[in-house]
Amino acid sequence: MRYRVIVPVFAAAFVLQPFLNSLLPWNSAPELIVSAGLMLCFFYSPEDALPAVVTASVLELLHDLAIDQYAGASVVALVAAAAFVLLVKQFINIENALMTAGVYLGAIVIDYVVIWILYRLAGSPYGFIYAMSKIPASVIGDFLFGMILYFIFVRRLIKHRRDRYFR
Repeated sequence: MRYRVIVPVFAAAFVLQPFLNSLLPWNSAPELIVSAGLMLCFFYSPEDALPAVVTASVLELLHDLAIDQYAGASVVALVAAAAFVLLVKQFINIENALMTAGVYLGAIVIDYVVIWILYRLAGSPYGFIYAMSKIPASVIGDFLFGMILYFIFVRRLIKHRRDRYFR
């Protein structure tokens, strides 16, 4: 995976994120950078996914500096979720959409929980139940956007097994 391909894609996601937040109600816009970074982790080896995670981390840090309450929490959460995906994908069949959707949903939840933990350690007054009650629309948006990316990537990146009778 090359930076000349990844950087424009993530830069477009970085620019579109505030626009989508202003359009959709309840702050339900998907986090495009996180979703794209996690989906790329599914389809590439850890060495090949590193440029995507690094680029996504830099843009998440810029997003934190510009918009969020505390800087750096989203970066740590993204790296934790990407590590979870890279660890678990060794044990699942990523061609199975149901298994991939479950792992991806788990990674999204890990992302939001790690962000809440870091915010709480930094002094945020919000409790876990209150914070998690505000994210269902975002989780649904992240999940839908990620699964759209999954169905695009699975056709292009997975080499299908060939039947010996149809060569």
